Amino acid sequence: MKVLAIIVSIFLYVQAFQESQFLEEWNEFQMKYGKSYRSPHEARKRFVIFNDNMRNISAHNVLFERGESTYKKGINQFTDWTETEFMQFLEQGSPKALPKNSGKVFKKTEGIELPESIDWREKGAVRKVKNQGDCGSCWSFSTTGALEGQFSIVKNEDVSFSEQNLIDCNSVNLGCGGGWPVDALAFVQENGIEKEEDYPYEQKDDQCRSDPSKVVKISGYEEIPEGDEAALTEMVATKGPVSICLYASSNFRSYASGILKEPSCLQDTFNHAVLIVGYGSENGEDYYIVKNSWGRSYGEGGYVKLARNYNNMCGLASRAVIPVV
Repeated sequence: MKVLAIIVSIFLYVQAFQESQFLEEWNEFQMKYGKSYRSPHEARKRFVIFNDNMRNISAHNVLFERGESTYKKGINQFTDWTETEFMQFLEQGSPKALPKNSGKVFKKTEGIELPESIDWREKGAVRKVKNQGDCGSCWSFSTTGALEGQFSIVKNEDVSFSEQNLIDCNSVNLGCGGGWPVDALAFVQENGIEKEEDYPYEQKDDQCRSDPSKVVKISGYEEIPEGDEAALTEMVATKGPVSICLYASSNFRSYASGILKEPSCLQDTFNHAVLIVGYGSENGEDYYIVKNSWGRSYGEGGYVKLARNYNNMCGLASRAVIPVV
């Protein structure tokens, strides 16, 4: 009985020590991310969730330090959310009907030699990282990112386009309820899009108030054959930043750095849209450089490296499109 009592005492001591340690990080977390809760009960509930997530992060990072994982986890704005809440956040931005490929099909070039790596940020073709907030509008940020890239590369114009314009006026998509970048590009081809400075982001659905005198249009868009990663890599290398849809698993929530690999990620279900801005290799692992729309505090300054040449991980090569300006 004495031995059991000692073991229990040690366990309680370690648990109390961890909670004390997490309490300091909890206070810093609330200040950094401007967290406030409706009641002391809600605050306590969030602290318990935060503790659970911190233990998961710590356990995963042990694997990372041992070389058993290719990416590291860390604290961000989602650390006081449950896994269910995070997946529901993604689901609100995922439309139900999958559009058919409707644009020009991108054809690979026979025998082309691509650079080993490319980063369009270094070439000035990528604008600042933005934050969609609680609105399920990732599709609009993925779309504007691809547009900004092409206007920079093809027309030498540094412009930031309006996500809110797409949210309010593109009736085929569902605003904060989700959408597809390919449908957004079809809208821009037909109706045009305003600059962000003329039509700023509101983080909510609103009435369309687009000014036809301020919009710019595109001539079309190109899509890669579904699931063709080689075509995706060539498109990124030769054309510029590419809009993609994928399945963001729960591990996306705590990503901090490294190369995110998901061996069992879904390939035919999509809940998030992002922007591929380059690719490379690190310690024998190929990756894409992906711009997210969850602010600069997420991942590597707002970016995540996703495994490349890894069997179309999470369906990242299944719905890839780029505008033609």
